[in-house]
Parts: sequence; structure tokens; C-alpha cells
Amino acid sequence: SKAIDKGVIIPPVAILKPVAVPRRFMIEHVGNNTFLQFGYGNQSELDASPSNISDPANVVMNMYGKEHIKDQSFDPSNLIQSDKFGISPSNTTLTIVYRANNKIRTNSGVGAISQIVDAEFAFPDITALDAGLISSLRDSLEVTNEQPVLGGQTSAVTSQEVKLRAYDAYASQNRAVTKQDYLSAVYRLPGQFGKVKRANIVQDSDSFKRNLNVYCLCESVTGFLTPPTNIIKNNLKIWLNRYKMINDTLDILNGKVINIGIEFTAIAKRGFNKYDLLVEIYDELNKQFAGSKMQIGERFYITDIYTAINRIDGVVDTTEVFVTQKLTAKHSQVSFNMNEALSANGRYIEVPENVALEIRYPSEDIKGAII
Repeated sequence: SKAIDKGVIIPPVAILKPVAVPRRFMIEHVGNNTFLQFGYGNQSELDASPSNISDPANVVMNMYGKEHIKDQSFDPSNLIQSDKFGISPSNTTLTIVYRANNKIRTNSGVGAISQIVDAEFAFPDITALDAGLISSLRDSLEVTNEQPVLGGQTSAVTSQEVKLRAYDAYASQNRAVTKQDYLSAVYRLPGQFGKVKRANIVQDSDSFKRNLNVYCLCESVTGFLTPPTNIIKNNLKIWLNRYKMINDTLDILNGKVINIGIEFTAIAKRGFNKYDLLVEIYDELNKQFAGSKMQIGERFYITDIYTAINRIDGVVDTTEVFVTQKLTAKHSQVSFNMNEALSANGRYIEVPENVALEIRYPSEDIKGAII
């Protein structure tokens, strides 16, 4: 964390706001190198035409009544009445301040941010103040975070997730019409504004208009699913406004997490070590169910547990499988009636559209016996 301007804490997640500016640049990444590409305008043109920066509302008004609409995301010059990309700096020294994170340092728990790296205090007239009081004031500065810092992803994106997101992004054509289009836009939120790990789009049945509920979940510092912060939700709403249909309205809401456990009983073949077989089953279930996060609203198929255990060499059959909810102090406290959610044939658990199931502690929440 970095504190400046009278102890104000700079949030680790950037805040997304649309602003039209005359001096613009593009960031290009080539390997491990980063380049800044400026325009070729000049200061005299800016001084001669102070109204170069147009009001974004005027662009919308100019489009009214036309039979076509140009995509603003590919032509930002429409907001600036000039044929130049922008004004490049000259006869000056550029000081570039950047912040770099890795997946280990991105997220922080409550109270984890307590050290001030740098702080700057601004006083209207520092010469009229007592030096001792100023020093005492600077020494008294403390920081802490009362809410968790979210926005990064501690777990890697799986190959299946990359495949689905790439397919949805290709089909969306840079606009959001269908559910897959909206999900693609949610997952394409730039990393500096926060990353959403799981999302679901549901049409609001209580609304008379085309209101959509966007349920989101992020990852905590420990890699568990958790609701996003208000900053991430505000950034996501501004981001989705670029792609949504004009008659759609969006509500960004917190998803819910329900922690579950698995209990099973299996029969071993004669001649196989039961302890080694049990460890192998734990590894297989952890890889299939706990290793990858489940989607919001995704059904949990109990039959998949039978299939995963039975395909292990040395298992004759799986006799019993129970899925239970975990409500201890270190698990999620969202209540859920597992019996009512169980299908009539006992094959799957029906999950609400705003809920994601999670096996939080596989070593404790997955238990079984070999007979």
C-alpha cells in the first residue's frame, strides 16, 4: 500500500472512469519489454483549438437518427475533434511510476495492509506551523484495510476455461446481446480494475424491463471464492456499459458460496493395498472437484463421483456417496437445504442461479472408507 496526500490510501485495484484527454498513449508489450507509443500532435494545435475535446454526449447525439453506428472502442478519435492521435511530450523528462504484482501479492486479507511505503503530507503554509507538531503528525500516520483486497487470481485459468472464454469472445463481436456475450465481457475486464473468477447472468423476473442480474465472485488471498468489493463491482458496471444493449439495465450483485463435503464408501479388489487405494481416490476427487472452481448456478452431479472412483484400478464398486454442507467457523455461513436441492433420483444437486458450490478444504472435506 502507498499513502499520499494527507494519509489517503491508494487502493490496490484501480478505479475505471471514462475520460477524454488530449495527451494519450498506447502501451505495447513485446516479450519482457514495455513501450509507450505517443501521437504526433503539438501544443500549438491544442492552444489554438481549446475546444478539441468534445463532450461524449455530443457524440451520442450526433448518432441519433442515423442508420448506422460506429464502434467507439475502435475509434477513440470520435471523442476528440482532431485527426491526430494526441500530443506527444517534448523538451521534458518523463517519470513513469508503475506498480507490479504477482499472484501471491495481489490479494490481501483484512488487516494485512499495515506498512506505509511512502507518504506525502500537504500543508497550506508549512512555515507557519510548529515543526514538532508536523513531525508528530507524520509519525502518527497508520494504515489498515478493514475490507479484504481482492481483484487478482491466485489460481491459474484452466485450459477448458480458456477454450470457453475464447469461443465466447469470438462470437460476441465486441457487443453483449446473449448471456455468453455478457459473460465474455465480464471475464475480459482488464486486470488493473479487478478480475472476476466466476460470474452468471440472470434475467430479473421481478423487473418489467430488460433488467439483468450479474452475479460475481472473486478469489480471496487463500484462493477461496468470495464476494467482490464495491470498487470491482463499480468498475465492472462501467466496463459492461461499453458493450451492453441500449435497452438493457444491469445490477452487479454478490454471488453466494456454499461449502460442501464428500463422503463415500468403496469396495477394493483382492490383493490391493486399501491405504494406497484410498490416497489415490482422494487425489482423483481433489483433481476433479476441488482443483477447479465450480461455476455459479452449475449443477453438482453425484454420479460423477461414482464414475471418478470406479474408474480407478483396484476399485470393484462404490456403494455409497453423500454430499454434505460444511458450516464450521472456517467455512461459508450461507445456509442451504441439501435435501430439498437433491433431485428425485438422487443423481444431482440443483444449485440456485446465484450460488456456487466449493470444496474449500479437500483434505478435511473429502472423507471415505475402503472395505
